[in-house]
Amino acid sequence: MGRARTPEAIPIRNVYFLLCYAWDQWSGGPPVEVGDMEGSSVVDLLALVLARGTARLLKQGLRQEYLRHQEELRGIRGKPLLTPTVSRGLLRRARTVSAFSELARDTPANRVLKSTLRELLYVGELDPAIRGEVREAAARFPPDIQTGPVRPSEISRIRIHRNNRTYGLLLGICRLIQENLQVSRSGRNSTFSDFRHDDAQMWRIFEGFLRGFLSREQDVYDVAAPTIDWYLARGTRPDLIRLPRMQSDMVLSGPDRLVILDAKFYKESFSGRFDRKSLHSGHLYQILAYVQNLAAADRAARQSKGKPARVVDGALVYPVVDGPFDLNYELLGHHIRACSVDLSREWTGVREEVLDLAGSQKAGGRGESESTGFP
Repeated sequence: MGRARTPEAIPIRNVYFLLCYAWDQWSGGPPVEVGDMEGSSVVDLLALVLARGTARLLKQGLRQEYLRHQEELRGIRGKPLLTPTVSRGLLRRARTVSAFSELARDTPANRVLKSTLRELLYVGELDPAIRGEVREAAARFPPDIQTGPVRPSEISRIRIHRNNRTYGLLLGICRLIQENLQVSRSGRNSTFSDFRHDDAQMWRIFEGFLRGFLSREQDVYDVAAPTIDWYLARGTRPDLIRLPRMQSDMVLSGPDRLVILDAKFYKESFSGRFDRKSLHSGHLYQILAYVQNLAAADRAARQSKGKPARVVDGALVYPVVDGPFDLNYELLGHHIRACSVDLSREWTGVREEVLDLAGSQKAGGRGESESTGFP
């Protein structure tokens, strides 16, 4: 299937674009200008974006939130807590244990940013110039914002919404850093593992990139990630809950067509040996199950409204690891495509390939298939 490529073949600048789309931080251009990063390491990229993005955030003003406190104080503030107040005998001293909310900058999000910047200072392979920007950004944080060890799970619990969306990319980068930072026993020296070698992390980024890119860059389809029900499944409740959950990566919904896209990130796109390599059977069975069940449910729903059934197609999408390929089949009345996106190309080329997933497909494809592809 062509020459093999390694994760390092994904240019640093493309990694940045993937992250911007994956975390919905793209609006007319990248949120932070990183210049020419070619030849730099992944940790240099993440550190630079975090430092510059945080510097801009500090200039605009850190977001404050109402934080709940509970403490003993003179008088009453907020809601007095009767049980601890009485048990401590505080009333006779005109004191109470009160619960109250206070507007503060010492929020979980701000703590994560400050703590991660400080941890980056101990990464040995960090470029000296970038280390300087990291140090400057960390020093600009107000002293009332606490620092400490950060767990990736803590970052995942921070909810991103309309009012704090400027934190989305920065917290995503903090999570990547924390997941891949290996701290020495002394705590004074750290190394960073290139997450491009981790299939699980790259799958998460690649899936998020495809969803974010197609949501923003095309207007033919609505993009969502619904759970697909097993159509007309019957059985006892205990039996039914044993059915595997069909959680789609994304479904493109148009007036006449549905396309289920299933993103994969594997070191090997094909299984088998030598000239007998084939698609991973589990991947193909999965997309067929998704397509058939969604098609049946959509057909029944539209017929009940007197509307014609929509065409339902499926596509397995892989980043290039074994060389580019584009395979097209008609299986059980549905068009099924297995294709690659070459993340090593110039960004304009990557853009064209991803847009092709949502547009009208050319006959055949890049491979030697005799199928006409999607209609």
